[in-house]
Amino acid sequence: MNKTLFTLLSIMASILVFSCSEDSPTEVEKVISGDVTLSSQAEVNSFKGTSITGWLTISGADITDLSPLKTLTSIGFELRLQDSYSLTNLDGLSNLASVGNIYLYNNYSLTNLDGLSRITSSKRIVILSNLSLTNLDGLSNITSPEPYLRIRGNFSLNSFCGLYPLLSSNAMIENYDVLDNLVNPTPQQIIDDGPCAP
Repeated sequence: MNKTLFTLLSIMASILVFSCSEDSPTEVEKVISGDVTLSSQAEVNSFKGTSITGWLTISGADITDLSPLKTLTSIGFELRLQDSYSLTNLDGLSNLASVGNIYLYNNYSLTNLDGLSRITSSKRIVILSNLSLTNLDGLSNITSPEPYLRIRGNFSLNSFCGLYPLLSSNAMIENYDVLDNLVNPTPQQIIDDGPCAP
């Protein structure tokens, strides 16, 4: 009996050592089903998850830092960032690789979209009234076919070269709505100007 118990304990110890080895993943994937709304910096700070199946809405006047969202890699339906007046960048979203749609509006201090640079496809991109936004370089890896583009009222936006990869691979894009920005190029003008300089 003692020998059987000893053998059983040895097997259990081996399993425990194997499961705690350095090759095992250190973080467990946490999928959040449905929609998530973060309306304050405190709620952003407490976020835990690697993917969201529905919408992620970020909207709060006191939100200044998205770094607690660095574990997030995918959003099934839509990223909606709105009315976050103090947010200057999207750096905390730098691991986000997959998102259905992107809606950014009324984020008055947002200067760039560099935090979105891992995203390769999006069906709809809507960027409205981000008054300090100067360029779209963070969208330069998006090459999905025929997205809906609506870019309006971004009064400091003077560089569209981040859209070059998307437009050059989809020259016949039909849903292109650009108006009331600092500059308002046509798709052909963006293609002619070429990609952003390194």
